[in-house]
Amino acid sequence: MAKNTVNILTFGLDPQGRIVAFNKACEEISGYSFEEVRGRYIWERFLIPQEVAPFQAVWEHLKSGDSPEYNCETYWVTKNGDRRRIAWSNSVLLNSENNVEYIIGSGIDITESELQAEQLNQQHQRMQVVGKITLEIRQSLQLEEILETTVTEVLNLLQADRVSIYRLWPDGTGSAVKEAVSPGWPSILGQTFEPEVFPQEYHQLYASGRVRVIENTQTADLAPCLVDFLQQFGVKAKLVVPILLKEELWGLLVAHQCSSPRQWSSFEIELLEQLADHIGIALAQAQDREHLEELVAERTAKLTTTLEKLQQEIAERQRTENALRESQERWRSLVKNAPDIIYTCDPQGKLLFINRTVPGITVEQSIGTSIYEYIAPQYQHIVRQSLARVFQTGEPAYYEIVGVGANGTKAWYASRAGALQHNGRVVAAIAISTDITERKRTEETLRSLYKVSTARKLSFERRLQGLLALGRRQFGLEMAALGRVASDRYEVVAAQMPPKLDFPLTKGTIWNLAQTYCSITLGAPEPIAFESAGTSHWCRLPAYTASRLESYIGMPVMVAGSVYGTLSFFSLQVRQHPFTAGDKELLKLMAQWVGAALERQHTEEELRQSEAKFRQLAQREALLNQLASQIRRSLDINTILETAVREIHNLLQIDRCFFLWYRPDATEPFWEVVQEAKIASFPSLMGYCVPVTVFGPLTTRVFNKEITRVDSARMLTDPTEQKFFFSIGYTALLALPIHTTSGEIGVVSCGHSSGPRPWHDEEVELLQRVADQIAIAIDQGQLYKQSRTAAATAREQAAKLEQALDELQQTQAQLVQSEKMSSLGQLVAGVAHEINNPINFIYGNLIHINNYAEELLNLIQLYQEYYPQPAAEIQALEADIDLDFIKEDLSKILSSMKIGADRISQIVLSLRNFARLDEAEMKWVDIHEGLDNTLLILSHRLKGKDPGTPAIQVIKDYGNLPKVQCYPGQLNQVFMNILTNAIDAIEENPKTQTSADVSLTSADTHDRSNIILIGTEVLADSNQVVILIGDNGLGMTQEVQQRMCDPFFTTKPVGKGTGLGMSISYQIVVERHKGKLQCISAPGYGTVFLIYIPIH
Repeated sequence: MAKNTVNILTFGLDPQGRIVAFNKACEEISGYSFEEVRGRYIWERFLIPQEVAPFQAVWEHLKSGDSPEYNCETYWVTKNGDRRRIAWSNSVLLNSENNVEYIIGSGIDITESELQAEQLNQQHQRMQVVGKITLEIRQSLQLEEILETTVTEVLNLLQADRVSIYRLWPDGTGSAVKEAVSPGWPSILGQTFEPEVFPQEYHQLYASGRVRVIENTQTADLAPCLVDFLQQFGVKAKLVVPILLKEELWGLLVAHQCSSPRQWSSFEIELLEQLADHIGIALAQAQDREHLEELVAERTAKLTTTLEKLQQEIAERQRTENALRESQERWRSLVKNAPDIIYTCDPQGKLLFINRTVPGITVEQSIGTSIYEYIAPQYQHIVRQSLARVFQTGEPAYYEIVGVGANGTKAWYASRAGALQHNGRVVAAIAISTDITERKRTEETLRSLYKVSTARKLSFERRLQGLLALGRRQFGLEMAALGRVASDRYEVVAAQMPPKLDFPLTKGTIWNLAQTYCSITLGAPEPIAFESAGTSHWCRLPAYTASRLESYIGMPVMVAGSVYGTLSFFSLQVRQHPFTAGDKELLKLMAQWVGAALERQHTEEELRQSEAKFRQLAQREALLNQLASQIRRSLDINTILETAVREIHNLLQIDRCFFLWYRPDATEPFWEVVQEAKIASFPSLMGYCVPVTVFGPLTTRVFNKEITRVDSARMLTDPTEQKFFFSIGYTALLALPIHTTSGEIGVVSCGHSSGPRPWHDEEVELLQRVADQIAIAIDQGQLYKQSRTAAATAREQAAKLEQALDELQQTQAQLVQSEKMSSLGQLVAGVAHEINNPINFIYGNLIHINNYAEELLNLIQLYQEYYPQPAAEIQALEADIDLDFIKEDLSKILSSMKIGADRISQIVLSLRNFARLDEAEMKWVDIHEGLDNTLLILSHRLKGKDPGTPAIQVIKDYGNLPKVQCYPGQLNQVFMNILTNAIDAIEENPKTQTSADVSLTSADTHDRSNIILIGTEVLADSNQVVILIGDNGLGMTQEVQQRMCDPFFTTKPVGKGTGLGMSISYQIVVERHKGKLQCISAPGYGTVFLIYIPIH
């Protein structure tokens, strides 16, 4: 594990110089994995050519055993070709025969340290150049020479692209009087620039000593004219220092970088400021020659101070260099005495080498002992399994265990064990163990932090207190605080400390920011931490003097990208252990969580405020929408006014709201309250009339369409108005006039009776919109009333016309049907009469023919008895005519003729009975006779149309009916119409129902029959008879059933039906007989008609 957690590079070499061990730090620095370098010579893979021979010489020196240790520095070539400077400490491991078995190398990367040393050297050189420039300026009294030297040396020193001295003239213009420019860039020397390039406000800033640093002209906030100037001369970055002459702005010392943007260092800025001071001195020398010696002395003193400062800085740089060299020596010593435990052991765990041990045991004492003596019992099996893997496979093993010291102390260690091989055989295991106790403690703290921060059921305050308690335990400090910073004030938002501790730290406490460590913490990108302020530079801060806090760790809290305050933990006691990187990372996580939680709270509060605002707007819009909806729905003025005053009362939370109409037609005009909404305890004013004189100036304002807005009745000055207010108990009033297009005037009055009530502009605006809606409602109501009157008149006329049309259609239908039935009756009567005469003649002669035939047959019988042997001709004729058959068949023929004549007589009688032309008045008749006569007439329709079509079976279920008083001819017409429709429906049905219409079939009928069922019954309780006529035809839809009795409505093809049959039948049953005609039908299930006829 040490190879993964520390920056110490550790490798192991066999006596031939081949790599047998290679830790994680080596892998990270070189870019090679252990598998890639195992068994390779180290100088072949990592060393640069010029360092191979010196390293091999060191190698031979170590291998000879002359020296157990050797230190050196070499370059390592990484996998990607980079070079890293490494300081090495090399030592040997001897076997039992005191021969070198392995060479262990431990190194530290000092590349950055050398870079710092190089930077210090460069700064030293620059300081020497500054001294040279300063001396040249002071030794010369020629101003031109001084300025020329300045721009040239600055150009070379800063490696800038252009350095110029810019002179500002009294008229506001300016020009470059001296310039040094790198090849390839345009010169601005001698050019005059307009005042817009350096506006007057810039003069004031520069005169006060301001330095302008621009690292990138593309992103800087510059005036447009200055941007054009910079683009014209290709300037990407610039540094501007004012040149002051006797505290007046003389010009500018300007450095331009044209090749690319540039970050100007503080050293470069200070350099130009110093040079600008010296130029000012030179300018003063040239201007005031009479005071030259005095000025020279004064400036020399300043220069001496500057030189002393420079010398001090140079000395400081030298001390820094010496410190770096000492640091390198310390790093080498650190490699030798690495904080990690590095050891080798045999397969049984016997220690062969160890660089350091646990507290209480020396290295010499531990050599030869078992490593299991220093491992807690519950973790020893892990080490045994790991070492067995290393010795058996040669593969590395990683494990974490708890180690035990001599004094019983325990600590967590992460170890990585690898194999040391000789001639392909693992001879020992090398392990690096790193103390990870702090990491384990941090992990446990992070788990606690996660638990506290994700406890959603707890409030933010409780989670924050849990966070502060966690930080106090982790950092070992007494007190914790979250503070909010505003200007120079520090306010404690949350805090924790021991109950008995006497320190001003409670929620709401306000401190002067300058007297807290938070003033320093706010500007820090990383946590500020110190263990003892009294023994460090922190004791010079006012915060230490004010609070005497010794140990402190704090971090800024950011909310929405801005600094909110600080999260800090502190104590009056010195902290015994230094703060670790883990402590600082933990504090950063805590500060981030607090900032996110505060930002979420702020966002939620804004959402709540926004929601309340939009809810209020929605309520107002809902009121307007409700009023508009009410207008569209009812157009009833009273309903609209009632809704308006009720909703206004609820929305504005006022004591009373009512609507008044102005009544000008009375003897004395007055205002009438027509709608009201109020709190329950107030008396009602509905119907209350207020004379115009009592209303006072309010009436004038309403007539002038002015809004009355009174926040407090005590502010009124008009006596009449005051009297009116106090008479109805008002302390505040908002009244909006309403003028309709018809000239009516009303007012919406909002009153308050419990103290002053300020009326907000949005409330007035809302009521104005409500008043507009009410005015529209009144106008629409009047229009609606007029339109309703006109519509009522039109509907009445239309109803009369429709009734007349219906009567005309019914009359027409009745006339047509009456004429049809009259013609049919006359035709039937005529046919019956014409048929009846010959039938009577035939029927009367059939008796005589029958007698004559019997006599002739008796005569023939006698001839046959007395003359059994007649003549041959007689015998031949007898045989030819089959006399015996004639005798037998003649009687049958006569009988058949009699039956046919009877049938014809019955048909003629039925026709006469059906027509009943002589029965126009109500008579007592047999209903069954009318049904049978109708069936007889329709008998030809009951037969199938063709041989393949089955006949229609008529099933009669007649009850015991008394005679009924009715119009028999008209009832027969009803039977004819319904039965005809039933036959048509059956003929149009492609297949007959077999199971649906059980009621239309007899109990023993199971074939596919076409059926018409006719039944009758007496309804004694209602003194009626009911006639049922049903079929198993197509059936009807609900739409057809609803319209079947309308005149001229038919579902039959054109030319087959007139649409009058059912209409006339309905009139006959319902209107003529005061009965009822009912239809029950459904598509596919046939139709049933029920005819209810009163008995008398």
